[in-house]
Amino acid sequence: MRPLPAATLDNLNPPVRGYRYFDHAQNELEIDGGINSARNRWLLSEHALLAYDDASNIGGVMRERSRAVHFLAGPKQKGFAYAADLDGHDTVLAFRGTQAFKPGDSLAKFGEIANDYWTDGRFAKRAASSGGWTHAGFADSADELFDALRGAGLFATPRRWWICGHSLGGALAVLSAARLRDHAEQSIAAVVSLGQPKVGDARFVSCLDALPVYRIVHGCDVVPTLPPAAFGFAHTTREHVIDPARRADYPRAVFNHIADYAQRWRQGLGALTPLALLDHAPLYYATHCYNEYVAQAGS
Repeated sequence: MRPLPAATLDNLNPPVRGYRYFDHAQNELEIDGGINSARNRWLLSEHALLAYDDASNIGGVMRERSRAVHFLAGPKQKGFAYAADLDGHDTVLAFRGTQAFKPGDSLAKFGEIANDYWTDGRFAKRAASSGGWTHAGFADSADELFDALRGAGLFATPRRWWICGHSLGGALAVLSAARLRDHAEQSIAAVVSLGQPKVGDARFVSCLDALPVYRIVHGCDVVPTLPPAAFGFAHTTREHVIDPARRADYPRAVFNHIADYAQRWRQGLGALTPLALLDHAPLYYATHCYNEYVAQAGS
């Protein structure tokens, strides 16, 4: 088992410098396991974390794990994803979530972050072809990246898709899976979303229940509660909660978090992060998914 990394700004806001992606991954995806395999969920959580890194680092990490990596970028919404062709058939599609500015980042990153928040904040309703409506910002970004995916030529042959993303990336992952469903020659093995916000109304998200979607929520993470249900947004019914006791007793969890500050202050400003945002860190999602994989393998 791995302990949760210290709550430093670097650990809470990806990319995490020096992180060893897929560490101890002696085997690849369990093809027959789908979303029921804890190994698959952990590996996809690593891909979701890797999607926050820059293209050169992603290419370096995936050089020995795939035949080719295709980078996808949205021209207006500035979304980002990569498609890793593992063996000519199985392909991982990983979407980047909302970025954060960190010490050492270039000023140009401010523009990218502003675009991410603009995508997150466009709550307008966009009619969905399958019925109901979707979040306009998420839908527009997903459409741009799907067009880029089509332009990469990856639909020329039948493929089995393993789709993932954290936060905004999780929203783009499930919306892209809904688009892929319309391509009969393509199949979807698993969709793993981590800390995903809501993407549409109850009528639309009910259509997602037919897909192999595994929506993971960590403890007190606030992002999966957004946009508010009062605006008509809903989630798919299938949900896996990490540390459910902490989520069930939120006031006590917050009190314990504040009381523990005396033990965390040496970690720097990251120690001041509210619990609702601390639990949203993609590194923590990946760590918990790894521990669940170890526990399943041991049993």
